[in-house]
Amino acid sequence: MTALLHAATVTHALRTTRLNPSVPALVRDWLTTLLRNRDLPADTAILVACELATNAILYADPPLQVTAAFGMDEMTLTVTDRVPPAPRLSPLPDDEHGLGLGIVAALCRQVDEHTADGAHTVTALIHLGDPR
Repeated sequence: MTALLHAATVTHALRTTRLNPSVPALVRDWLTTLLRNRDLPADTAILVACELATNAILYADPPLQVTAAFGMDEMTLTVTDRVPPAPRLSPLPDDEHGLGLGIVAALCRQVDEHTADGAHTVTALIHLGDPR
């Protein structure tokens, strides 16, 4: 995925060793500050980041690392955690959980997911200009 963001100029990372209900707010505030400092729209990126942070709370073990790399009109958001098997992509009928990755996929240009050496990583390419 990083090849798609060949114009990346700045990369930032946030790492937390605890996973609790305050983590999505921490991620949201961190990313909002990064986007505002660059005068970039935040809505889609914030929603994607919060969905992935919430997945980490529900399904993962710490630590959680969130990385944002900025290009001209897009950003790559990468979320890595320690996790047992990845959450399912399709929710069961009437299931209140399991929608997060589907929402992320619908909002992003591209989403890659992989697990290696006990780490689960989701990388999302997010367009920051007009809607994709």
